Amino acid sequence: KVEPKVEPKVEPKVEPKVAAAKPTIKETSTASDKSSGKYFVQFGVFSDPNNLESLQTKLKQAGFDAMSEKVDATGQKLRLRTHTYTTRNEAAAVLKKLEAAGFKGIVASKS
Repeated sequence: KVEPKVEPKVEPKVEPKVAAAKPTIKETSTASDKSSGKYFVQFGVFSDPNNLESLQTKLKQAGFDAMSEKVDATGQKLRLRTHTYTTRNEAAAVLKKLEAAGFKGIVASKS
């Protein structure tokens, strides 16, 4: 009686998936930001600085940077946003990446 030869089972090597590098939105000062573009992604306007800091921390933990700026003369309201982009399409592309990471925002322009 001849027994069939059994080949040892070879498991295919599975390479560990490396997460894609998270895009970073560079934090810039408002003064240098004004000349670099007109469009930005706005996350919100906050009257409570703690709420702004909470969202800004979550953005940083996800690999994104954002900046805040005063919206009114008294500094009571603060806007959390990205730096500016030359075209609306550039800002919209960044918004898509942010939305994919679970953040909400709008594309806005400087007046």
